[in-house]
Amino acid sequence: MSIAEIQFAIFCKSFQGDLLRAKRLALSISKFNHDQIPVYFCVPEADLEVFKTELSPLNSEISLITDEEIVAIAPGGTIESYRALDGRVSQQILKSEAWRVIGQQSNQTNFSYLCIDSDSEFINEFHKSDFFSTSNSPYTVMHDNAELLEAADLRGITKVRDDFYRSSKELMAIFERSGEIYSFGPTPVIWHSAVWSDLQEQFLAPKGMTLWSAIARIPNELHWYGEALLKFKSIPIEPIGPLFRNLS
Repeated sequence: MSIAEIQFAIFCKSFQGDLLRAKRLALSISKFNHDQIPVYFCVPEADLEVFKTELSPLNSEISLITDEEIVAIAPGGTIESYRALDGRVSQQILKSEAWRVIGQQSNQTNFSYLCIDSDSEFINEFHKSDFFSTSNSPYTVMHDNAELLEAADLRGITKVRDDFYRSSKELMAIFERSGEIYSFGPTPVIWHSAVWSDLQEQFLAPKGMTLWSAIARIPNELHWYGEALLKFKSIPIEPIGPLFRNLS
C-alpha cells in the first residue's frame, strides 16, 4: 500500500472560547498541508455557525462536526451525561470516539488520525509520509518521557514525576502489564481506529464498560490508547518521540 492510499485525517476538538487558536491552527494547516489531508474540527452544536463563518473560508479541506454527533453514536453516553461532565474529561471522550464519526463520514473502517489541540501550529510543510514509517505503519508517540521528567527534576517539581508514574502504573495494572513505563503523549498524537475499536470490543465490552465509562473513571486517554496498543497490537508498533516542540 502506498502512502497515497493510506487513509489519514487531522482532528481537532475545539470550542468558541478557543476560536482564535483554532483559527491560527487552521491557517497553518491551509498553508503547509502539502497532501491536502482531510481536516475535522469538532465543536459544540451551539458554536457551529461561528466556526463555519471563521474557519471554512480558510481551508477547503476542513469539515466541521459537532460534539453531539459523536455523543449520538458513542456507546454508553447521552447528551445529558456529556454536558454534566467536566470539560477536561468530556473532551478526552470526544477525541477517543472521534474515529466513529470520521469513519462514518469517510466510509472508512481502517484509518489513522492526527489528534491535535487548537493551541498547536504547523510551521513547516508537512506530508502524509511524515506520520508513517517506511513500512507504511502509522507512528505511535511512545517514549520514556525523559525530557519532561528531567526538566521537572531540575526545577524541583516532584509532582510531575510522581503523577506520571502513578497514572502510568494505574493503567498498566488494569491491563496486567509490567515492565517499561511509557509516555504516549503529548499531543498531537497519531491514533488508529483499530486500536480504539479493539479496546472497546475486546477489552471493555466484556467487562460491561465503554470508552466513555473508562475515560470518565480514569481520565487519561493517551494511556488508555497506548496500553491497548501494547496489549492487542492492533497495528504494528512504530514508536516516535513528541511530534511538536512544546514552547510553554
